[in-house]
Amino acid sequence: MGSFSIWHWLIVLLIVVLVFGTKNHQIPQMISSIVANILLLLTCAMWMDSGWENESIIQFFAGAILFLIWTFQRYFDLFGDIGGMLGASALFLACALLLVFLAFFWQRKKRRLA
Repeated sequence: MGSFSIWHWLIVLLIVVLVFGTKNHQIPQMISSIVANILLLLTCAMWMDSGWENESIIQFFAGAILFLIWTFQRYFDLFGDIGGMLGASALFLACALLLVFLAFFWQRKKRRLA
């Protein structure tokens, strides 16, 4: 956690404020939800990129796991009633394949550097 810059923590704080702090204010909840989702995706990308550059597997996969959690949450929020069990299983399979691909990609990078 020591390698996170102040910008990482400011983005996380902004996400928390946008998600939990706009319930009774004049900012429309849809706008805050869109901004929070964009910032969350940028945070995932920044963590993965920073982990890749610093060769920190924990930071890299923290970004990947955060992205997968967000994917599951958005799927069930938006399409939970439509896809049913088949849609949920397809999403689960896609996320598993993504993790396998990321592990393979990381392993290949490690071999190149060795």
